[in-house]
Amino acid sequence: MIRAGSFGAAALQDTWECDPATGVWNDRTPQGAKPPARASFGMVYDTDRRRVVIFGGDLTGWQGQLQDVWEWDGAAGTWTDRTVAGPRPTVRAWHAMSYDAGRRKVVVFGGALQGGADYQDTWEWDPVNGAWTDRTTGGLKPSAREAAAMVYDGDRDVHVLYGGWDGGYPLDTWEWNGSSGVWANRAVAGARPSGRTAPAMAYDVLRKRAVLFGGYYNVSFPADAL
Repeated sequence: MIRAGSFGAAALQDTWECDPATGVWNDRTPQGAKPPARASFGMVYDTDRRRVVIFGGDLTGWQGQLQDVWEWDGAAGTWTDRTVAGPRPTVRAWHAMSYDAGRRKVVVFGGALQGGADYQDTWEWDPVNGAWTDRTTGGLKPSAREAAAMVYDGDRDVHVLYGGWDGGYPLDTWEWNGSSGVWANRAVAGARPSGRTAPAMAYDVLRKRAVLFGGYYNVSFPADAL
């Protein structure tokens, strides 16, 4: 389990690892190159290359936003800047991000421009060549939003997105199929999580379920797990 950065009085620049077996945290912050301090960024694990990938985020005190890509090699204890020139997502924070293990791509959807509107675009980053591809289509897709949760369902080869903020608290569930480049609205009536931003979500590979916990709604913090 990796943690990098945070946001309080100021954004942080430290790197920590937790051993789930013992519950012990270890400070792995290197002395050398590392990402600038930030908050509200995306982070995923590349299972094929065994690297943690982060993208974008807010600078300390909301003094700007980022569009850089960094990788953490846990075995070596080093960060590497993988940012390249050329087409790439604009600066943003609070974007949804997940790793497509079937196609070996990092997927980014939406996010917020500081002082501006939310995004509705879909991008893929190829970790091998470091190139970004805009996969945004003109068809059906989630509303422009920030602070949504997204995970990769490897059993069905789709990315599942829920929640966020689009001027309100949407109750829709969406799936992205990277092979076809199509978004599908999977929202259903009946029991479902209440509207919320910034929930935590992970995919349970044994039970084949997307698990969601908490988040933020208006002035409250839901404490449910669904």
